[in-house]
Amino acid sequence: MIVPVRFFKYHGLGNDFVLLDLRSGGAPPDASRAREMCDRHFGIGADGVLTMTRAGDADAALHIFNADGSEPESCGNGIRCAARALLGPARGKVRLQTPSGLVECFVDGGEVEVEMGVARVGAPLGIEAGGRAWSLVPVDIGNPHAIVFLADAEADARAELCALHGPAIETHAAFPARTNVEFAAVRGPGAIDLAVWERGAGATLACGTGACATAAAAVRLGLARAGEPIVVTLPGGPLRIVVGSDGRVRMRGPVVKVFEGEM
Repeated sequence: MIVPVRFFKYHGLGNDFVLLDLRSGGAPPDASRAREMCDRHFGIGADGVLTMTRAGDADAALHIFNADGSEPESCGNGIRCAARALLGPARGKVRLQTPSGLVECFVDGGEVEVEMGVARVGAPLGIEAGGRAWSLVPVDIGNPHAIVFLADAEADARAELCALHGPAIETHAAFPARTNVEFAAVRGPGAIDLAVWERGAGATLACGTGACATAAAAVRLGLARAGEPIVVTLPGGPLRIVVGSDGRVRMRGPVVKVFEGEM
């Protein structure tokens, strides 16, 4: 007997997810099932699968699959989507237990703000990948990132560079667990344009942790100011990031429920 699975489809700036609410029970999907759900031709279509289950010290425990079936430690847009799913259009706070720790979210209608924790910015790293040399800034914000700050001459080609060189940097030997890759164009102390090659999903319209990691690296390098809003504009739209002097990061952006159904 085939048992249908009830699902919800959400997106944060086009970074889209299949969400399963299993707080009342039910078997979570495995990696193979997650890949089927994410398939844009034979499944629902998404960048990832979010599964919410019961959690003692939080409103829900959140498990995350990437589109390829891998399991990231964190997902900023996914966290915002799950928080919105828990409260709907109401206004209030949500606590989510994620693989990288407990996070607090504030739902304000169609927008969700998340306390993402401390971003750990490493020293610049030089590698060769895709036939050229790169200077990267490694950042850990619960999951790994490598940020390329582009010179003005290449700033407008960030999407093309992302698609062309993102895979080689993601899988470089310097990153044994692979990495997310950001191609950033700093437009001023409060504005960054960004393209992201997401580990396990490829080029995405938005990446919450990538925006946070990039903002934190920009503050560390003196390209942006701590404590002041930084608007990070991705292909799907803008996220508002604030990096504190202690390295703690807050992210705010919109979430949309697209549809729900059974598979």
